[in-house]
Amino acid sequence: GVPVSTASSKQLTQLRRRAVAHVAQRASSALLPTLTAAEHVQQVGRWRRVQVDAATALDTVGLAHRGDHRPGELSGGEQQRLTVVLALLGKPRLVVADEPTAELDSENAEHVLQALHAAAAAGAAVVVSSHDPRVIHHADRVLRLRHGVLASETARQGTATAVLDSIGRIQLPAEVLGLFPGGRVLVERDGDGLRLRPPDAPEADR
Repeated sequence: GVPVSTASSKQLTQLRRRAVAHVAQRASSALLPTLTAAEHVQQVGRWRRVQVDAATALDTVGLAHRGDHRPGELSGGEQQRLTVVLALLGKPRLVVADEPTAELDSENAEHVLQALHAAAAAGAAVVVSSHDPRVIHHADRVLRLRHGVLASETARQGTATAVLDSIGRIQLPAEVLGLFPGGRVLVERDGDGLRLRPPDAPEADR
């Protein structure tokens, strides 16, 4: 609900601090080397103007025992979990996470996914870019990209729909592309629907 194209630099900074959260794929780039994990939580809480108990926040992703450690003393997976905690402080309206489980084992990935799911349940829009099937299992909507183009959308109920762009191009699901080895398809009206078939399909297969 904010027109970012006309917002000033100050307004954009305030928006990023209070309403938009980002979980970077490379967690170390989002952390300050001189602050402990607990101090990171306290600092971000001040920026977002929320009272927060650092130990409680860190415990949501299993990091309560690492509160007095600086980023250089944390593993890559622990750094990743810390950035997730920081992103979710203050209940942001939009959370954008880039491969948040890439360096995590199953147990710690589940901690992170539960935290992101709780943020969504509390009203945040949570957008995750991932190759991890564990993330897909938790998602309400899955948008698949192929060669940089939106190819399909799958809702939680499991129904996958192909995507039609503004000039009429359709991205067929990868599992049916093998039916069209020549890269061409005939599109025919069939009552209220359409029928797609290879141009050289035998009569019996039409």
